[in-house]
Amino acid sequence: MHEQLSERAKGHFYMFSILLAALLVRVVVGLHKPVLSFEQTVITGLTAVVFLSPFLYRTFHGEELLSTMRKKVCHSVAMVLSGGLFFYYIALSA
Repeated sequence: MHEQLSERAKGHFYMFSILLAALLVRVVVGLHKPVLSFEQTVITGLTAVVFLSPFLYRTFHGEELLSTMRKKVCHSVAMVLSGGLFFYYIALSA
């Protein structure tokens, strides 16, 4: 599928899939915590984007998003930070 699409169309599909993934994660989190503040909603979206973006990029573009060691390390740090924020401000909040 991805060979037949232009780079612009791949980019649009990629961004749209990230939006849908973030909304889906918000809905799933909303089943457990129906009321979240704006900050908690932003953290939920950030966590979804950070964790799912490499997979979605590979799906639409057919290549790795994290192609160098530097990118992999930076993304790993972003995953740890966003996961920590999610755990502390959403999973542990009363």
